Amino acid sequence: MADRPPRPPALTLTCIFVGVGCGLLLVNLVSALSSWGSIELQDAVRDALAQEPVKELGLSMDQALDYLRYAVYVGIVLTASGAVFAVYAARGHRTSRVMLTILCGIAFVVLATLGLPGLLPAAFAGLCGWSLWTPDARRWFDQVGGRAVADVPTSATKGADPFASRSAGPVGRPLDPPPAAGSSRAASWRCSASCSCS
Repeated sequence: MADRPPRPPALTLTCIFVGVGCGLLLVNLVSALSSWGSIELQDAVRDALAQEPVKELGLSMDQALDYLRYAVYVGIVLTASGAVFAVYAARGHRTSRVMLTILCGIAFVVLATLGLPGLLPAAFAGLCGWSLWTPDARRWFDQVGGRAVADVPTSATKGADPFASRSAGPVGRPLDPPPAAGSSRAASWRCSASCSCS
């Protein structure tokens, strides 16, 4: 089996952060579900129902608890799948990278709607989703998946003059200009130049 190329550090950190974050959130959601009928939860829901945006919905305590329970079920499924996708994306699984990007997008939208407390986690989720598709990450996923990877210019050639190789021929004389399409004048100039050089 061929050696795997080194994983980009940004991709490694993204998979670690998303996996650990989803794991911690999963533990919190499961513990909240295990203590569902507690007085603290009912007091928190009662306080949330008394606030202005939720108060206009006219939800009762039982309806709010039912909706909240369904939201916790969905959250458990999403966080568990996010932790699994983070592990497999770190191993180079392309479908897991796509699914993890979708989950980061969902987290970005949900957290951004929470207002000021959710802005920083929303930015974090968006950054994690973006870092899965950087050029280094794409190149690594292509290498792991066995796809052809285009050569990347090295730092030594980045600062080189792109026109230096075209300005002179192999022996140092200028190259002939490209002929114009259908021009007999360009062909006669090229012939006279090559005759004079020989």
